[in-house]
Amino acid sequence: MTSARTHRTRAHGRPCEMTRLCFTPGSRCPAQSPSRLGLAPLSHLLGLAVFLAASCAPATEPEDPRITAQWESPATCSALAYSWLSDHRVGAVLDWEEDELFDYNTSMLETALGASGYNIAKPFLYDVRMFRFRYLTQDRGELVEATSTMAVPVLSDGDPSELPLLAYLHGTAGFSDGCAPSANLVDPLVAAALASIGHVVIGPDYLGMMSMGGPSPHVHPYLVAEPTAIASIDAVRAGRALLPALDMSVALEPGLSVMGGSQGGHAALAFAWYAPYYAPDLEVTAVAASVPPADLLHQAVKAASQLVNATSNLVAFLGTFADWYGADLSEALLPPHDTYATSYLATACSPSGITNGATDLTKVFTPAFLDLVEAGFPDDGNVWSCVLRANSFPYTPLEPLSLPPTIFVLSELDELVDTPIERSSFDRLCDLGWPMQYLECAGTEHAEGAVGSFAEQVDFLAARRRGDPWPAELRCVRSEPVVCSGTEAQ
Repeated sequence: MTSARTHRTRAHGRPCEMTRLCFTPGSRCPAQSPSRLGLAPLSHLLGLAVFLAASCAPATEPEDPRITAQWESPATCSALAYSWLSDHRVGAVLDWEEDELFDYNTSMLETALGASGYNIAKPFLYDVRMFRFRYLTQDRGELVEATSTMAVPVLSDGDPSELPLLAYLHGTAGFSDGCAPSANLVDPLVAAALASIGHVVIGPDYLGMMSMGGPSPHVHPYLVAEPTAIASIDAVRAGRALLPALDMSVALEPGLSVMGGSQGGHAALAFAWYAPYYAPDLEVTAVAASVPPADLLHQAVKAASQLVNATSNLVAFLGTFADWYGADLSEALLPPHDTYATSYLATACSPSGITNGATDLTKVFTPAFLDLVEAGFPDDGNVWSCVLRANSFPYTPLEPLSLPPTIFVLSELDELVDTPIERSSFDRLCDLGWPMQYLECAGTEHAEGAVGSFAEQVDFLAARRRGDPWPAELRCVRSEPVVCSGTEAQ
């Protein structure tokens, strides 16, 4: 075991005049905290300046008035007003390090993933180097920091000179810095496996889960679509900028694929929904969303009506919704659950204990909240209906723009995300014009379907990237459950 090599860039030390060329008209240099940004060797500072300058494009005002309106006033559900920042330092890399804890070679990946129960059902082709980086993104109109991994295949003579870029969005991992997926063992392994089969993989931690730098100012906004999408999009920008500095002789094919399971499936849908607004120039060629709670509204109705596995997840995202939107959690949760949930989210990496052993839901949720549950969270202006609808893709008031081809994967026996609810989500999203292909893994529970369909997801992404014909009979047709490739031997 060896220590990681760290390379830092001094974003705070760059003069405003140098970066102003990348700003849109009227923007100004936001203040940075020197304690949050590290110093760098001159060679790395110059290198960062080169690839930041190369990534800058002349700022243009979006022609679509819907995009302009979203940039100017994205706040919803009685949240305080803010605007998205037109600041091209967003997506800048602040520092990076190579993860040298493991040698991510093909033999190690096969052994470790097999022991973890992951059957990728694809041959590992390349050894992989793993990197972790800290970058700038934005949250409610303020510059903030976030972290991410990037897994890069080690190419040899005769290997392809270009590889596709894949954003891999993780499932529920926690709500605070100590839960950052880039600092655990499993998520980097999955990213390395996807890299080994032929991708450059960027794996954002999301906001509120920092693995490098100072502490996050807020808990992770769990299942809140906007900040998750924005931080993930900016992680892709930062990873693209960082790749040339790694000197690995790896170039990227045009376009980007997005893949995620469970919370990551929700995040993948959010990425696709928000990208045409936040990054209209970003070419998302295809998306793979597995076992996503796409319809949080009806998932919440079930989780607050009966004690199920998802009840803890509901309490967790009510707590983080309250934090992000500025709502009063005591309007949804009774004492002591309102204060207990808040303190729990500050340190916990699983929602399973957040209800503090409660078995009677009438002693967890307020009568007013249970009235909303019974009414199906009507669209009548109350904050809880509003936030659930805003983050449920079949019901969000944010109009869909250009949506990419997407494979929508469910588990037949899902014990966490209710499958019948999400079957209806698929139908409704297709009715909204989202080009989707359906896959339901037979006989699988929640994670089994997400992991067991990796091969099908990767094949779908590759086919759409290549421009292969996509038979009409596979588009927006909900089929019967089938045995997925990664579950055949189970």
